[in-house]
Amino acid sequence: MFDQDYIHLVFRRAITSDGYYRVYLGKDTLTFIKLGGQFHHRNALFQSGLMIPIFYLPYKFAQARQEKRTEYVEKLFQEKGVQGLAADKDCFQVKKRELAELEMTEKPDFKKVLSNYDYHVNFTLKDNKKLKMAVAFGESHRFIRRKLQEFNYLHK
Repeated sequence: MFDQDYIHLVFRRAITSDGYYRVYLGKDTLTFIKLGGQFHHRNALFQSGLMIPIFYLPYKFAQARQEKRTEYVEKLFQEKGVQGLAADKDCFQVKKRELAELEMTEKPDFKKVLSNYDYHVNFTLKDNKKLKMAVAFGESHRFIRRKLQEFNYLHK
């Protein structure tokens, strides 16, 4: 239905840098591979408000590293597929049979001022481990919902 079989999500962290992930959608497995960190999109820089001049150089450096990392991941995926990605140290997988629940949530309007990210994808595994990831800047929550439904991970 769509021409790409991946989405982009962010692990938000309070103390350390966020993790920006490309999630490859397979029939039975979700493969999460890290592409970058805090400054994964220019909107992440603009969220720093008056601090933009201080964060501009780290943002440019992070963008250059992210571009190299994205090229590497795409090349690795084309050459070795998901198995090649799974061997990367910044990768983890979640099997469909390990998922107890997957849901998308939207922050209430009164909380949107306090957060950079309004939409989340919440994974609950059968061992009660929970992964809460935000929809990345530049990514449409509607697109992510459709992709997750297309691969039968989300049923709403």
